[in-house]
Amino acid sequence: MTGLDPRSIILVATLMGALMAIVLWLMRRHYPAHIHGIGYWAISPALWVMAALLFGNRNAGLSATLTVVLANLLLMLGAIAYLLGCQRFLKVPGHGKAWLAVAGRATAGVRPC
Repeated sequence: MTGLDPRSIILVATLMGALMAIVLWLMRRHYPAHIHGIGYWAISPALWVMAALLFGNRNAGLSATLTVVLANLLLMLGAIAYLLGCQRFLKVPGHGKAWLAVAGRATAGVRPC
């Protein structure tokens, strides 16, 4: 019996994330306008898919700035988008600008190796 290949698992998870982004985007278009947050939920897995693709190409000749710094930023922005979507859905005041500032400061601290 062969072991599980981590890259294959990441690829399947990335494809599932892309499918979820498409489903949520379609939901956003066809759900009533008073249901807020779905757009943020659609953006979130799309950002995670882009981050996973960059992480997956770490040793494929792309620069470390793309595969480390940008990938981590996209991962963080996806989490922020998910949080903002939950806040919009629950009608809780969000602090999107503050979270973007946190993401910017965290990204400034990431150094590609």
